[in-house]
Amino acid sequence: MYTEQRLCGRRPDPEAAAVHEEVRRSPEAAGPIVAAVVSANEQVLGAAAIPVADPVYRLHARITARTTRAHRLGADDLAPEPVPDGFDGRRLPAYAEIVRQNADTPIVAALAARVRAEATAHDDRETLLILADAGYADHGPLLDEPGPVRRRRAGVPGRGEAAGRRPATGDEVPSAEMSVLMFRHRSAEAVRQVSAAARTDWTVAAAMLEHGAAELLAVTGPRIARDLHDAVVRAADCAGPPGSAPPPVVDGAHRSSATCP
Repeated sequence: MYTEQRLCGRRPDPEAAAVHEEVRRSPEAAGPIVAAVVSANEQVLGAAAIPVADPVYRLHARITARTTRAHRLGADDLAPEPVPDGFDGRRLPAYAEIVRQNADTPIVAALAARVRAEATAHDDRETLLILADAGYADHGPLLDEPGPVRRRRAGVPGRGEAAGRRPATGDEVPSAEMSVLMFRHRSAEAVRQVSAAARTDWTVAAAMLEHGAAELLAVTGPRIARDLHDAVVRAADCAGPPGSAPPPVVDGAHRSSATCP
């Protein structure tokens, strides 16, 4: 809010200005995340960067500031940001997220190339999925892979835990990136997967629909929201005890005119 008000030529909100100034004076006390936000804001406004202890957050602040200046202020410095000397190969997903958040300028091109090379060398599919979502990696091989990256449900042991085995697929939900890429590039296959999952595990189906909502709307139009809601209402009605009153709200939305066949 502080930076937006400054860019619009307005006097900043006093509380926002006070917080900004406090972090600017003592960035170490604020922690790397808050310090990076304020550092980016300072750079957007033409001031020097403030110290950010974490090198990944420091890079995020610099690239975000450059991208914002290009979009909002017409800055013409779009040269790729050099990959920092202290590049940490253990934090590839974090670097990939920097790329994704600033993917619409060539500023991240060099970083994306380095992250993609490292992720490919180490078969880091999580990182490659993020880059593919940003348009900096080939989505085809990732979607062809029979074992897509999935995010575990809360409370489910991770790799190497319990008996040392990866949890069964039924104890996992698809990653957001996998769902987005499926709906974006292979919508028919994504719909088939949702249909199959809905028969066995609504958590998986709901996760795919939630993550791929924007792509699903782009393919089908807004009518899909009503159609999906009607289908869920019918399922809830048919699964209820005989003679019971239907719930007025289903899946977070008021029921429509759907009826059980």
